[in-house]
Amino acid sequence: MIHHLTLGTDDLALGGLFYDAVLAPLGLVRTWDNVEQDGWLCWQRHGQAPLGPATQPGFWLCRPADGQAASAGNGSTLAFSAPTRAAVRDFHARALEQGGRCEGPPGLRPHYGADYYGAYVRDPAGNKIAAVCRRPEAWWQDLKTCTFGSSPPLRTQLARLVAIGVKQATADTYNGIATESTPGERWLVVDGQAEPVCVIETTAVEAVPFDAITAGFAAAEGEGDGSLAYWRAVHEAWFRSQGTWGPDLLVEAERFRLGEVLDPSAIANPDAILAEEARSARAWLSKP
Repeated sequence: MIHHLTLGTDDLALGGLFYDAVLAPLGLVRTWDNVEQDGWLCWQRHGQAPLGPATQPGFWLCRPADGQAASAGNGSTLAFSAPTRAAVRDFHARALEQGGRCEGPPGLRPHYGADYYGAYVRDPAGNKIAAVCRRPEAWWQDLKTCTFGSSPPLRTQLARLVAIGVKQATADTYNGIATESTPGERWLVVDGQAEPVCVIETTAVEAVPFDAITAGFAAAEGEGDGSLAYWRAVHEAWFRSQGTWGPDLLVEAERFRLGEVLDPSAIANPDAILAEEARSARAWLSKP
């Protein structure tokens, strides 16, 4: 029904920083950044193409086309779906940290529905926005969410590898300050559509040089053929694409254990999941 949604602002730089922060807990990332040329920014699910033929609805921020000052609609609210109630609270906290104004703290709104949990804020331009979760309360609702992979299909595939117990480790660039997780911390793994799949618990995490990653760690990541050669090739390509590759690159190497599977369909056909991983690995290795 909806193709895209647009809000106006007079300060795209400030608005961009605000929405980068508040939309991150909702699984949305900036997919269009052309401030100098056309004055537009766009946020969508990771891996979506903002002007492609098969995209999900995009959220756009721009300067008004008529050149006049941006204004907020009286009676207008743009509500974003949140995967968990914790994400709603994170959305609200980040909004206030980025200069937004509270229009309704996180909580249930039974007059909208027994399971309607939302928070309302105004962005720096005065636009009223909200984050809403309609999932019933569950013990894992307050966990921070995590994903594996750089596109919705890959996130779903890797989440399923976690759920069947094959993927038990992950690696990313170390930020040089502190590791993202700590032993004993639990995380909610969501798929490419931000749907809950399972819960994991970090068992070990350390910052190590890229070249110090072992064959055992590569096997624990459970991707491709599980070899160290495959791990190095795939991760070097990824770090290069992010502009973080270098001879002294430090990697945050995390191991985790599977806790509870929340989506039974994710483990319904383990053989198909493994076959898809093998097919994807062959396709990646065959690229020129």
